[in-house]
Amino acid sequence: MALEVVPDPRDPRGRRYGLSSLLAVGVCAVIAGACTFAAVHDWVRDLDRSRWRALGFSDTVPAATTLWRLLIRVDASVLQQVLTRWLRARSGPLQITSRRWRLV
Repeated sequence: MALEVVPDPRDPRGRRYGLSSLLAVGVCAVIAGACTFAAVHDWVRDLDRSRWRALGFSDTVPAATTLWRLLIRVDASVLQQVLTRWLRARSGPLQITSRRWRLV
């Protein structure tokens, strides 16, 4: 998973959830429209258990404070670089035709 290269700012003691799982929750929730930490928590809590397992959680999901404490400490520039690299690896080459295209 691409998010595994992001450095974990947490103390190794007491880690209950994997970093890549927590970051995936944050990324997916924001893509789905979440704009607050509470909304990110609500998004993951509302998923069914099979989706929890797909994200790397077993019987419980992290509390909103757990997500908040982690997400405010992650290096945003590193996370942005990792996500940009991941997205670019999935985009195909631009097909140029006779039509005018705007690059965004």
